[in-house]
Amino acid sequence: SLAATTLGLFSLFLGTVVFCEMAGKTKEIPFWMQTWPFELQDALYFGARTRLLLGVVSVAIVATLYKLLLPVKVTIRSALAGAAVFTGLLLLSRSAYWIYLHYNKHSIDSSYGVFSTLILIMLWVHFVVSCLLYSCLFALHLDRASGAHGHDEPGHSTKLAA
Repeated sequence: SLAATTLGLFSLFLGTVVFCEMAGKTKEIPFWMQTWPFELQDALYFGARTRLLLGVVSVAIVATLYKLLLPVKVTIRSALAGAAVFTGLLLLSRSAYWIYLHYNKHSIDSSYGVFSTLILIMLWVHFVVSCLLYSCLFALHLDRASGAHGHDEPGHSTKLAA
């Protein structure tokens, strides 16, 4: 079902995030990867350390979600372009967010006290959702501009609301 697919994709993304964080903190190959061919181990570990793996998995998952969950049918090219915009915005903004926190942590703590962590999490979630919506609209408008609309399916409309 659609819910199970979405949950599976979310689990894959979380697993990739954990693997990338683990690879950044240690130089040892995990025990469960040691039986794999060396070239595959090396490629995955390089991708995890450079965050390239996280970017590729993020683009693939978001493009899949755009293809499955949007009420408007989009081409795979538009879905991949929107997913690339989302991943780029997310990866670039993460650096800006941490720089902002580094220089403003004291003023945030003095303003919000014990609730500062909650406020920062809410701001981050709001920003991520805004990036997701922006990239979704980018994919929809790219699809509309290219004139490549799919065929109507039950539950899918090829017309965008004005």
